[in-house]
Amino acid sequence: MARESGVTLTSVSPEGVNPYQDYEKISLRIEAECQYHELGDFSSRVESSVVFMKIDQVRADKLSESLKGSGHLRVSMTIGVFRPTGLLEKIFQ
Repeated sequence: MARESGVTLTSVSPEGVNPYQDYEKISLRIEAECQYHELGDFSSRVESSVVFMKIDQVRADKLSESLKGSGHLRVSMTIGVFRPTGLLEKIFQ
């Protein structure tokens, strides 16, 4: 998804797992660099993915023009990835 959107991932790290009755939510912290429209494309791909994912939090800071040129952002986001468990897991197998 990131590559197709033109987003450069600089870090991906797990933040924890929250269990619920029929599913679990795996939280991932993603650090990236991209332009504004690339961030929009990436966000759209994440939230319309076959795997159910939801963007929980986004922070975007403008990078210095001397570092990457005009319009580049440093982005930090938390994405929740949802995985069925229990009965739902059996239904979706």
